[in-house]
Amino acid sequence: PKLYEIDDEKLTVNFHPGQEKAWDSEKRIVAIIAGGRSGKTSFAPMWLHREMCRQGAGDYLMVAPNYPIIDKAAGPEIELFFGNLLRLGAMKHSPWQFVISDEGARKMWGKVPMRPARILFGHANEPQSLEAMSAKAAWLDETGQNLFKLDSWEAIRQRVSIDRGRILITSKPFNMGWMYQFIELPWVNANRQHPEIDLIRFDSTENPAFPPEEMESARERLPLWKFNQQYRGIFTRPAGLIYSSF
Repeated sequence: PKLYEIDDEKLTVNFHPGQEKAWDSEKRIVAIIAGGRSGKTSFAPMWLHREMCRQGAGDYLMVAPNYPIIDKAAGPEIELFFGNLLRLGAMKHSPWQFVISDEGARKMWGKVPMRPARILFGHANEPQSLEAMSAKAAWLDETGQNLFKLDSWEAIRQRVSIDRGRILITSKPFNMGWMYQFIELPWVNANRQHPEIDLIRFDSTENPAFPPEEMESARERLPLWKFNQQYRGIFTRPAGLIYSSF
């Protein structure tokens, strides 16, 4: 089934179990740390739309390591869901932002706000670029990449602080950096009952569109640490540059 579709102006979604668990979480920080092509990025616009309906008109934030990643993944997903499917506004590219139209505002909040409501896009490779803005919620994509700086994470926390905005993280575990230290470890050390953090992990095959044969092929050709990292969303340390077996 399609992840989402409109029928007689009613939105129907078909979450797989991992996406449904993330949707049901009410924690302040929801981190989906999962395998590649598992449905992380495609899930996020629906989560952000719900936060916008809850929090009201204002600015919302979407951050990725750099603009090319926004251009390839997050940007098109937001434009597809908010623009093409729900017809809530239009994407602008200079600067990158999705602007909610008057009609879209009436659909979500029943009125037109004094100031335009927007989804602002930022890149985490330059933390200073995230200053001087306020947001009611944020979606962070591919936070595990080296380009996504710790200082950017701290800046984003400040940007949503006034409204106690929620944060959605969607990423593979690329390394043992700040995402491991400040998301994974606190959650594990709290016996997976952290008061603020919820971590949802699932394999690539949780996505019903992902071929099981591709999973088995990756299992056979990759060292175990890399397979777990890329296809299962498990934080692992590389076993050096030499494969453990041939």
